[in-house]
Amino acid sequence: MQETYKMAGRVAAHSVLSVSGGELLVPIYGYLTADGKTKMVRVASPSAEEAMADGQKMYNDNPYQAAGGTWAVDAFITLPDVGKVDALLINICTYGEPKRELQMAIPYRHAQSSEGFAVFKPKLTALTNLEVSELQPLMDAFFSGRDEHTEAAALWQEKGQEQPTAVSGFAGFAANEWATLRDAPLAVFFMVGAADGNIDAKELKAFEKLFKESGKYPSVLMQRVMAELTPFTPQGQALLMDFLKRFTSGQFNAPQYFASINTLLSTNSEEESAVAFKNDLLAFGSAVASASGGGFLGFGSKISKEEKAVLGVIEALLSSPSELGQFMADLVRPT
Repeated sequence: MQETYKMAGRVAAHSVLSVSGGELLVPIYGYLTADGKTKMVRVASPSAEEAMADGQKMYNDNPYQAAGGTWAVDAFITLPDVGKVDALLINICTYGEPKRELQMAIPYRHAQSSEGFAVFKPKLTALTNLEVSELQPLMDAFFSGRDEHTEAAALWQEKGQEQPTAVSGFAGFAANEWATLRDAPLAVFFMVGAADGNIDAKELKAFEKLFKESGKYPSVLMQRVMAELTPFTPQGQALLMDFLKRFTSGQFNAPQYFASINTLLSTNSEEESAVAFKNDLLAFGSAVASASGGGFLGFGSKISKEEKAVLGVIEALLSSPSELGQFMADLVRPT
């Protein structure tokens, strides 16, 4: 069993090194061969959802008849008193009967956060057919395997910290600023979807499909917010429901919101990055509008007059200089 955990340590080390430069980890299935070698399969699929399903199937089905396997994915976890943070989720199992499994999270601070990259102490999240009393030699083996990857071990040593103490921002945005920017696709979706009076089933289905296609957006900021908002995770679902409550309760002021987006982008981003993000938001809105007309992503689509009008308003708010946008927002601010 300890050899399986050494293998998992090597995979985890490789995964930490992969995300240290700011890239999203391509999911990895690692396994221990009969002769004790570590093999890794990068699970590249047309969409993130398919990659997750394909890799999970490998991990569950043991197609290589391995003694043990590990499954590493890039995700988020919510920590008490801290909030939602980036994390590598690592599942480790031995395939004998009964299957014995450990699940852990390795929180990390994204390379584009305001404080730079850091990796934190792993956190145990679940045990199956394992007792806590058995863990020490297994974790010793895990870290021994990690240290065999000399480059990753040196990075882990240099950037290692005990635990995160606060949620960091991203790409120059403070944590509260990033939370505001992250809502942008949700704001666009609900505004366009509600333009004709209600959000229908086609638009909700399109919302899910748009996240499967999130890799097509060239903007790094858009890719990042889409990763955090994905409705295929509990965190994404919670963010969606939180925004829905604000939107339906009348707490959402569109001109004020987009004025704040303009200000944040002009203050924290290069012009090229800001323009790319705005263009992606408009493309996202057009795709949502197309869905309600029977098409999707421009194929056989019919956008209603109401949706065109809302898209026009969003484009005007996004394209206005930040000072003018704030002026317009102040004009319609409730008294």
